[in-house]
Amino acid sequence: MEYPNLKGAVAMMAENGQRLCIHRAAAFVLDMPGSELCFGTLRAATPLERVQTPGASPVPFIHAWGEYKGKVYAPTTIEAVGGLVPINRELYYDVNSIKDIHRLTRKDVLRISGEIGFSAHVRHGKPTRGGVSVGTTFLNAAGVQWVHGDDGGILPATEEVT
Repeated sequence: MEYPNLKGAVAMMAENGQRLCIHRAAAFVLDMPGSELCFGTLRAATPLERVQTPGASPVPFIHAWGEYKGKVYAPTTIEAVGGLVPINRELYYDVNSIKDIHRLTRKDVLRISGEIGFSAHVRHGKPTRGGVSVGTTFLNAAGVQWVHGDDGGILPATEEVT
């Protein structure tokens, strides 16, 4: 199967050099009928994980991924695992201690994409309609309570920003 929206989103990088999890996950959902866009709070990395993976978050953070037929598709792992690989949902949730999960159906993602021009944004590099933020738009539509971290990350609104 081809993933034209995901292919475009994978080519994009945030200004801080991080992968754009919301862009990638929403693009996957556009390309995969029957999928959902998911948001959740992942645990902070342990001290050992932070040594092993420079840049791993020392605080809990909000992450986005797709789900299809009970499997997790985490497009931010494409480079690390050599493609888009289905992951056991229970394992993914357990390993990352995911909590506070919010979901958008593909129908919701399609509607929002049409409203803000998301597909053209990721596939052709066009600005979103009105210059709206992709992340803000999808997070708010899903009802996620969030704040920006100092490093540009997305934190739960209950997390103290340092």
